[in-house]
Formats: sequence, structure tokens, C-alpha cells
Amino acid sequence: HSTAPSVTADCTISDSRLHHHFFKSNLRYTLVHTVNNLPPHIKSFCHTHSTDTFTKRAKAHIINQYSTICTIPNCYICHNR
Repeated sequence: HSTAPSVTADCTISDSRLHHHFFKSNLRYTLVHTVNNLPPHIKSFCHTHSTDTFTKRAKAHIINQYSTICTIPNCYICHNR
């Protein structure tokens, strides 16, 4: 029997089902990890705005943090050497 994830007042998600190392590559784990690592000013939208607004703000923040320069050695996509 599984329980639903809980969300705290600061929009931190806790899901007791995700503590095994098997879940590290699972979308449910990575989504929880991503939301929990959002800055407080983004997470504050979770209770005060619609899910759509929260999602758009979170997505914009994540995209703005993304580097346009590949730093992965021997990247198979850009062939960075």
C-alpha cells in the first residue's frame, strides 16, 4: 500500500516511496528533486498561483539556468573534445 506524496508549506515535496537507489532515474524521483531544488521565490507560487503559472515560472527558471555551451568531455551530441 503506497501513500501519496506530501507537500509542505514551502512547497517541498516528500515522497517516502522514493528512497531506494532504484528510483534515482525514475521521472517521479527526478521531478520531486527538481521541484525541491527550485529557489524559494519560484516555490512560493505553488500555493498562491495556478498550477499553470507555477509550472511556467519553474520551466522558465530551469531554461534560464541552462548553459548554451556544452561542457561534457567527449559529448556524443556536439563532439566536444
